[in-house]
Amino acid sequence: MAVSRPTGNGQRVQPTRQALIESGLRRFASHGFSRARLTDISADAGVTTGAFYRHFAGKEALYRTLLAQWDRDLTLALGESNDLREACRKWLELSEGAPGVVRAGAELTKAGSDVAHERQRMRQGWVALVTRLLPAGLDPRQSLIAGQILVDTVDYYAYTVVMGWTKRGQADAVGAAIQHLVERGLYGT
Repeated sequence: MAVSRPTGNGQRVQPTRQALIESGLRRFASHGFSRARLTDISADAGVTTGAFYRHFAGKEALYRTLLAQWDRDLTLALGESNDLREACRKWLELSEGAPGVVRAGAELTKAGSDVAHERQRMRQGWVALVTRLLPAGLDPRQSLIAGQILVDTVDYYAYTVVMGWTKRGQADAVGAAIQHLVERGLYGT
């Protein structure tokens, strides 16, 4: 018999729900959101589609659960980071560990969608956390814009890794390059 595991907020996750979450992560990673079929997600979890609906209202509700967990993990990682290199490394490592969230998110984040609004809210939090790691001396507007550019750059880079367009396992090197770029400029030595 499977044992429920604790979540970050002290609650317990039911084994069936956890199996569906893990199956969703795998299916979204391999097929994207639109091609990940509910029947396959359910079957991979060892349950029926009816059992799926006892835990989630639909495929988007499952994705939102995955996205919320990923956001909590990323927000915590960024908040604990001491510099841009560390923040970028943690971001990319989390993304490589949750490719289904990253891949499906790119598909679902269309202008005006509910997921796009949720991602925009999350992005604002990530920008605030990254901005605090920027060098002193920028005026608040410059700092905000630089933070937005950095968040969008790392977010897109994570997508290229998940899609296989960029080599995996380079999180620390990417973090170092971004920190160097921010601190010393494009041609700094």
